Amino acid sequence: MSYVTISNIEDNYLPVADGTIHYCMSGHDHGQQPIIWVHGLPLDESSWYAQKIYFDAHYRNICFDMRGYGKSSRLPQPIKNVTDIYVADLVALCEHLNLDKPIVVGFASGGHGTLRFAAQHPDRLSQLILINGSPKFMKGDNWPFGFTVEALEKTIKQIDATTSNDEIASIIFDCSMQEACTKEVAAIKKWFTSMLNDHSRETIKAFFTDIAYDDDRELIKNITVPTLILSGYLDKEVPSATAHYMRQAIPNSQLVELNGTDQFSFATQSHLVNQLIAQFIKPTCGVIIPDDV
Repeated sequence: MSYVTISNIEDNYLPVADGTIHYCMSGHDHGQQPIIWVHGLPLDESSWYAQKIYFDAHYRNICFDMRGYGKSSRLPQPIKNVTDIYVADLVALCEHLNLDKPIVVGFASGGHGTLRFAAQHPDRLSQLILINGSPKFMKGDNWPFGFTVEALEKTIKQIDATTSNDEIASIIFDCSMQEACTKEVAAIKKWFTSMLNDHSRETIKAFFTDIAYDDDRELIKNITVPTLILSGYLDKEVPSATAHYMRQAIPNSQLVELNGTDQFSFATQSHLVNQLIAQFIKPTCGVIIPDDV
């Protein structure tokens, strides 16, 4: 694994209702739509490192820490309606930067928020890319995918029993990075663990006590922008069947299932994921024919 320095980084803070959002901008403006990258649990904006490197040459990349993560402020108390907070913060960021229909990429719980954002604010984005996100994370009578109530409660107890961020990270990562490239995955786990901060415990628990109870299945039918759904075949928390459901529910959507990848595919298979996103944003024909044709 190699390290590349990212240039032209602008580090900023935006005051919002009951808190502050930390965001970074990098890359270049070549007349293309800017890309907003929305991370998921339990990461921060720096987790999009591979995407910044890949897309900086041709796009303006905007990455921000969701409330409760990274350098952004804690979730407002009492913690409730977390997804609505994330959507409102995304709207505030778009307004602050005067963004005209940016491309929005969301991962996992961040992807869940971008689904609601796209459904409620269809005029605020041009394209949506979803990486292992879901409209509903908890199983129900007519939804056999995701967590059971018992599993949620068990995970909360496990988090409460931890004494370090390393232990919290093990609960999250050990079951969601099952790729065969074990050496590289170990390095990614170490890097991602370093992103946990002093309020990671309450933020992560907010997923299991609040976000996991959302049900946006009807709402996502209102998404009108072109949508790319990327699904890791090994992902048990957001199984491929969830992606197939969204492909049918969201008009003008397309689905790519990634064999041999788990939940954090944007990091474990960043080159492949980046190519798929780039091709979706600006489709090209990769035709190779003989010169004498």
